[in-house]
Amino acid sequence: MGTHRIFGQKTGKKDRKKSDCLKWPGRVNQGPDFHNSLFFLFLFMAISVSMIPVREVYASIDFEEYSEDLSIKKYIRADLLEKIEPGGWGSEEFIEQMKNAGLIIEDKKDQEKTERKLADLENFSFHKKGRFQFIRYSRDGKSLFVSYLYPSGDADKDDYAPHLYNRNVLAQWEIGTGELAAVWMVLDNPAYAAAMNQDDKTIVYHLDIYEKTDKGVEIIKNQLYLHDLTKDEDESQKILSLDKEDDMVMDAFLSLDNIGISPDLKSIVFSGQMKANPETGGGLIVDVATGKKQVYQYAYESTPPGMPNGAAMVFSPNGKELAVSIPEGKKPVTKIKINILDTGSWKVVRELDPVFMSFKYHDLLYSPDCKYLARTTMADTNGIEIFSTSSGKPFGFFPSLPGPAIFSSDSRFFLNFSSNDYSLGLIDTRSCIRLAGRPFQYPFDGTGLKPAFSPDNRKIAVAGPAKGVNTVQIIEFAVPDEAEIAPFRSAQRALELFKAGLTKEGISMAKEAIRANPSGLYQISYNRQMDEISMPPFLKGELFRRIYDQGLTEKNNRLGVSWEQKKEGLLITEIYPDTPAKKAGLAKGDIITGIDGKKTVSINLLIDIYNNLMPDHQSALEILRNGEPIFLDITPVKGISSQAFYALMGFALSALEARNPLISMQAMDQAKKWVKENRILVTRYLQEQLLIIEAGALAMMGKTEDAYTLIIAHNGFECFGGAFSAMMDSRTAFSILLKERAKLAVAMMLEKDCIPFAPEKDPSPQPHPDLSGTILEPLTKIPLLKASEPLEPSSPSGSDPSKPGPGGTILD
Repeated sequence: MGTHRIFGQKTGKKDRKKSDCLKWPGRVNQGPDFHNSLFFLFLFMAISVSMIPVREVYASIDFEEYSEDLSIKKYIRADLLEKIEPGGWGSEEFIEQMKNAGLIIEDKKDQEKTERKLADLENFSFHKKGRFQFIRYSRDGKSLFVSYLYPSGDADKDDYAPHLYNRNVLAQWEIGTGELAAVWMVLDNPAYAAAMNQDDKTIVYHLDIYEKTDKGVEIIKNQLYLHDLTKDEDESQKILSLDKEDDMVMDAFLSLDNIGISPDLKSIVFSGQMKANPETGGGLIVDVATGKKQVYQYAYESTPPGMPNGAAMVFSPNGKELAVSIPEGKKPVTKIKINILDTGSWKVVRELDPVFMSFKYHDLLYSPDCKYLARTTMADTNGIEIFSTSSGKPFGFFPSLPGPAIFSSDSRFFLNFSSNDYSLGLIDTRSCIRLAGRPFQYPFDGTGLKPAFSPDNRKIAVAGPAKGVNTVQIIEFAVPDEAEIAPFRSAQRALELFKAGLTKEGISMAKEAIRANPSGLYQISYNRQMDEISMPPFLKGELFRRIYDQGLTEKNNRLGVSWEQKKEGLLITEIYPDTPAKKAGLAKGDIITGIDGKKTVSINLLIDIYNNLMPDHQSALEILRNGEPIFLDITPVKGISSQAFYALMGFALSALEARNPLISMQAMDQAKKWVKENRILVTRYLQEQLLIIEAGALAMMGKTEDAYTLIIAHNGFECFGGAFSAMMDSRTAFSILLKERAKLAVAMMLEKDCIPFAPEKDPSPQPHPDLSGTILEPLTKIPLLKASEPLEPSSPSGSDPSKPGPGGTILD
């Protein structure tokens, strides 16, 4: 991937200037099955990577060794088993490459005997310097095809060049057994399987031909091949070769930025910058069967400097349409539109007008039934915009976390992956509402994930980097039923009613939704949506209180370590003080290879065992330390889930908004107790949030000097850290502190501009629940305490928070 350059523009067929250059495409899009990568990664590379820097290692590379012909070897399972058997017919070089590709697992019984077996889906992984190209299910759902590039040599060396040394494997796994069924290995050059036909029989391979110059390593030719997977012969058909001798391309384009391949593999489209008018974008269309090329031009005036022309494009699953995003305006982008082209005539048949203007790092995805087109953006604001392809109008914009996205096989749901909290965000395309995310256990790193839905809509295969290696996981997907969707529909309707002036009806419906699924509503940021239309803070307080109660029941073991995945096991990268890991004698650099006698070559199984350790139950760890095995006993403590901790902070904030600082202080006392007992790891970001909430409560109770003393003792804040975030989220809760912005800025050691302005007027006191759910009446007057008075976390007006108030619980 990346932008490739072909040197020379036309100055005569035999004399081309090397000072002129044509940027070359690196990304291949082929509808929803293939087009599931994080586009921002490509875009960054497309803009910035055009030449591989010269290093000492490149001086020894003979580029004539790379063949321009595609050589692919197919092995079925029976062949592989024969080759890897001791004394089998597989060469040592073949065995080494299979190990590098993660397809062979070795178990050394002793110094003389090593057992080999083929990796299955459960224990398949390869080096982090490799990357996945695509992942897709077969049409019958019985097989999973995975194309990836693996390091062919020692990838841990600093001078390892993935662009040159990585090799491609297309692996076919049987879903029922998880067994490796067949592999297609590329020999002799770094060509890779880029796209696959819908019939599971034909595949497109992409090959870059390199040339070494005094300035670096450059790509001088770009070739595409068709390969028939059903044949055993090593034969491929070259369907396209573009280089500096291609007069049509050199005459028409200054750059080519993207590649799109139709699902039926009949058409290839390149987007690029026109040579005749550099401020105009266009496309190059190639007919695969005939090799015929034609040029078309976009109907827009200019392109922002440094931006690719048509930053994203995708074919519809039926191959009848091509969607291309188009920016307008030089700097900044003033408009974005999406052209829908008919692939029969290659004429624009519809235009879509996005509401959200961000152009950076975005992608386009069609739903399998072709009724929806999703535009995902990852810039200053991450979001998802979904269009109806028939009307051309957007019917929903949803904030999202960075991560890949995909439609379900039946097009009913749109899913967004988040590695921040290991969850799948869900959008119901029929109701146009956001649903609660689905958790997934495996710790994917986020960037470069590629998902694929099974045809029966029950499984999602995810390929990508996780804890130091590349791997594939199968996630079970339960289709949401009406009972699961109903609370979110009610919550959305409540916002609409309240905004329309029907406050009583809106509050009543919001109570119903909160009672039914508080944690789900929190996942979709319902608290923020209520803030936007100024719904009463007691609703938000009850939302957080119920989430807090749920979070306390979650199983959460705590060892006190950070780790990453290695082939040998789980590498300990950090040990935290006063934790079970520290007390047990674990050390940074240790590798956990077994738990409670369960030593396995399956890294995924080892992670599952680790995640299911029982709190307050002693477990035996087998450790590899400096190459020597040792055994340690460890007793995890019961930790506090992040859900409970964040909910407690949200609850404290909403109590301040209701002008009830005593309730807020009760919540903060509980949070500080957890931190002191080491039951949760608190980052500086969280520390600053806790501290500023406590300072706000102190100031509201008249202990302003104590509040500033607390802030000064922290010895400086990060400008965009927890405190700044907390105050921006709820300025009304910190109105007293914000009234003295200059003093607050000095106390926090920040620039004054970093401190938000105080709201024009303070909110009136309102009712709010305490942590037991008892409704507490609003305070007509905040108790002003002298700085010397001790803080008594009692309920206002002398009431007992352990007993129900006049109104019972807040939702009654």
